[in-house]
Amino acid sequence: MSHPPVNAGAMVTMDVEQSVTDIGPESSVGGGNPTFLERKITSRIAVRSSESVVLGGLIRENKSEGSSGIPFLHDLPVIGALFGTKAQKSTRTELLVVITPRVVYNDSDLRNVSQEMRSGMRGLELIDESGATFFFRKEAATAAPSAK
Repeated sequence: MSHPPVNAGAMVTMDVEQSVTDIGPESSVGGGNPTFLERKITSRIAVRSSESVVLGGLIRENKSEGSSGIPFLHDLPVIGALFGTKAQKSTRTELLVVITPRVVYNDSDLRNVSQEMRSGMRGLELIDESGATFFFRKEAATAAPSAK
């Protein structure tokens, strides 16, 4: 495990790679196995110890339309709506990563950061915003100061 460089002012510089893999449409080759779609971002960030940075940018928007109803009748112009329904669905997903590096100078700092992380794991919160359910937790990255 490599440690990100830390300068004398407790500024931590690190490379962060974010990736999201989705299941794509089934492939017509190879017996209909699903394909995987991967999106990836690599960022170089510099942030002071104990300050947070938010990384985003991996956004996915899906729109789909569908219809159902009595065969043939729901496809008729003008009166087709009486024999079926049409639906439109739109979803948006965005990956956000919150990183708070902590520079650890000695054993006491390490114990404090460890205790903070244990408390944070117990304090996971469930957020339900407009029908989207997900967990939110601040990530804490530890970094040892580089010897310069």
